[in-house]
Amino acid sequence: MKIVRWCSLFVVLACPALSFTQKNAAPTAEEVKEKQRKLTAIVDQLATEIPNFRLGANRAYLYAISGRHICKTDPKRAAELMQSSIAELTGAQLQAETERKSNQPNELLTSQTTRPRVLNTIAICDAEYALQSLYKTRPIAVERAISGGALKTTKITNSNGNNLSIAQNETSLELAIMRLAADQNPERAIALLKESLKGIFRLKRLLCYRNYMQRIQTKLCHSLTKWLKLTQKGFLINGQPNAQYISLAIRFLAEFSRTKGPPEKSIKLEPSQMRALAEKLFTAYLDQSNNNGYFQPSTLIQFAEKLSPGYIPRLKAQEKSNLARSGRQPGNPALGALLSSNPTAEKLISEAKNYPLESRRQLYSTAANKLADSGDLNAANALLNENFSDDALTNAQDSLNYYYAHRLMMQGKYPEAERIMGDFPESNRNAALINLAIVVFEKDKVENKSGAILILDKVRMQMPEKPANQNEMSQLMRLISAYAKIDTPQAFRMTEGLGPMMNELTEASVLVRSFQGGYDLQQGEFLIGNGMPFNFYPEMSVLRILADNDLDRTTKLLDGFARADIRVSLKLQLAENIANQR
Repeated sequence: MKIVRWCSLFVVLACPALSFTQKNAAPTAEEVKEKQRKLTAIVDQLATEIPNFRLGANRAYLYAISGRHICKTDPKRAAELMQSSIAELTGAQLQAETERKSNQPNELLTSQTTRPRVLNTIAICDAEYALQSLYKTRPIAVERAISGGALKTTKITNSNGNNLSIAQNETSLELAIMRLAADQNPERAIALLKESLKGIFRLKRLLCYRNYMQRIQTKLCHSLTKWLKLTQKGFLINGQPNAQYISLAIRFLAEFSRTKGPPEKSIKLEPSQMRALAEKLFTAYLDQSNNNGYFQPSTLIQFAEKLSPGYIPRLKAQEKSNLARSGRQPGNPALGALLSSNPTAEKLISEAKNYPLESRRQLYSTAANKLADSGDLNAANALLNENFSDDALTNAQDSLNYYYAHRLMMQGKYPEAERIMGDFPESNRNAALINLAIVVFEKDKVENKSGAILILDKVRMQMPEKPANQNEMSQLMRLISAYAKIDTPQAFRMTEGLGPMMNELTEASVLVRSFQGGYDLQQGEFLIGNGMPFNFYPEMSVLRILADNDLDRTTKLLDGFARADIRVSLKLQLAENIANQR
């Protein structure tokens, strides 16, 4: 287990740049200032709520995420909040240890949710402090799992089966935080790397890596293939696929196989080593016919095409066998080639007789769409009537109408599109009209605003004032989301009007969950870090738009929710949404 841990650590430190992300244009100074003003306002409101929570896990998470949101603008206050977070986490863990024999299993004992969430949140701002806190807050069960102590006993225990998972989760958490610490402090990266080298078989056998190691000017490089051989386990642990090894091997093979631009600096990987690694992976896939879910056959076949073509027939045969065993069938290459050739409607109709009955469904539907494209909707409907019946005909006609209405909408023929949408089945009509209103508005936000609002008002007239079920509530939320973009005052009024109903639904749901003993509800509180427990609240995109228009009114709207855990969850998600804006 220690071998896996140290090898993984080196990989994370040595190869942090196997994927790249494109940065967006930097926000203006005014945008940054406004974002931080909003975040600080929300954090100020949270600060008055946090001490009132009963669960230490909630207080720990809330202090951590509050600090994260202001660490750039107020680092001193952020540091104090993060220290409070670790103190609350430590206290909650001690309480869980004390109560472990009298209560149900607590995730704090094995670091399943709260601790990783708190440490990862802190690490975004101060990874070094998060790393120190990781060791300080490591639970007894996690320490035992990493050391492998429980595995040495000859007595029967329930913990052996969980130790590997617990240790791997802790290692992954440690590596993620180390990576951030190295990124935040390059000098610290060298120290972390030297520390990691002490644990790799006590040999100077390392992995090949990319530009990160070039930055700290090290020349150590060796074969991933030989490393995997040294583990003497390959891609299996206790006879089961080792997802960590498999993922790592695929990353290196993908890096080797991808096309690189001339000026790009990349890992120097030996073809012979990558071929040996690929064949090792192919063999594991072929030998583990009952565990193929860990592999992507199409990806393996791509690797084989470049590195070892002799494996291609066996890989394809295994893929076909897996599909047959799962009850699925491979696609029809001829059908795919026909559809991708952009054939005419006439070509599709004439070729349909050469395919099985089920394949004709797609051919005739595609032909009908092409006839509609040419403006001959009557011919399209006649084709469907001739070749479909019963519910299949209804579904095909509905699909044609959706397609044609969308095409009209994209062509700017809004009245015609609205007329067709008006005949849609009730379950789809409102959603289609709401989408039409948004498209109309986006086309010209000044000239088309009144027309878009008129469409939304028609939808609103067709909906009940008070939703009677989840489906009606979801439709109403979609309508509010559209109003938020087009008529924000109306969105405010509608959302505020739903407050009392949402409070009633919340209390009813809490009563049921308390009776059922749901894990996410403890001591009468929801675990804040798990996000909103219900889906009948305004979407975050709506709250963001409302906050952009009037933050004070938006937070007052949220203050209307009676439960502190719901109120704070919504404010936290609003803060996250604001923080993620460019």
